[in-house]
Amino acid sequence: MPTVPFDPVSAVVRHCLDAEAHQLPLFGQDEDPWHGLMAASLSIDGHTLRQFIEAMVRLGEPVDPARMFMDASYAYRHLATAHASSDEGLKALSLLIFERYQLLQLRRQGRVAQQPLAH
Repeated sequence: MPTVPFDPVSAVVRHCLDAEAHQLPLFGQDEDPWHGLMAASLSIDGHTLRQFIEAMVRLGEPVDPARMFMDASYAYRHLATAHASSDEGLKALSLLIFERYQLLQLRRQGRVAQQPLAH
């Protein structure tokens, strides 16, 4: 009996289609492991990051923490959008996260020593 080779791309596509069909939780909810990773990497508490994510959703600009963590251009675009909003609280959060994201980028480049994780 012939075996069908495993195709990882097809497996990922099937997973994404299954997720859409079953309406799995959106990024930023408790089930998202990237939320904790992003908060720890930025040395901010999870509540602060959650406030930012929820404010961005209200603004009509949902944020994907996984992409924000891995894609600096995406992160900076969303932070700029947040800073340009009329929401003063969101502006303040965007500045805090921007400063922390810059430190994260410097740590990734080995130009700043690692900082302890937020508790």
